[in-house]
Amino acid sequence: MTHAALNKAFERIEQQRNNLFDRLKIYDDKVLNQKPDEASWSVIEVLRHLTAAEDFSAQYLDKKTKDVNAGRKTGLKEAFRSFLLNAYLGSPKKFKAPDIAVPLAGYATLADTRASWDIVRGRLQDIWKGLPAELLDRNWFKHPVAGKLNLMQMLTFMEAHASRHEKQIWRALKEVSDK
Repeated sequence: MTHAALNKAFERIEQQRNNLFDRLKIYDDKVLNQKPDEASWSVIEVLRHLTAAEDFSAQYLDKKTKDVNAGRKTGLKEAFRSFLLNAYLGSPKKFKAPDIAVPLAGYATLADTRASWDIVRGRLQDIWKGLPAELLDRNWFKHPVAGKLNLMQMLTFMEAHASRHEKQIWRALKEVSDK
């Protein structure tokens, strides 16, 4: 794994995120904060969940990469777990978000929500940019279900995670628009 490969994967998830925000900017903040029902998240809450998940990942990475001897090389076991995780995210099966990634309740603008996510994404990228190339394939990332994975597997998860929630966003918008 190289910095160039990670940067390419990062550019892909950034393009995904930019496309999502470009499509959402036509909606009023009031609509984006409206929940389809009491048990569902608003669009802003979904975006805050994605931000929170990445923020906790960045915090974990920052802590773990301080000790370059802490991570170990990933192999077939991690590749298999990463594959299963992403396949699961692509399925229609619902599951509960970990408590640490439950979004903050309350009104927020799309601009403020994006600004928060921008900061988190910048921190994530800064962390691996500071690592020597020979440490990039270590298990620095920890997913609550799949366990420890490498940085490329982390970015692949983030892409699949955002794709899953993007479907939720469009369902929520359709439901609040139909009211």
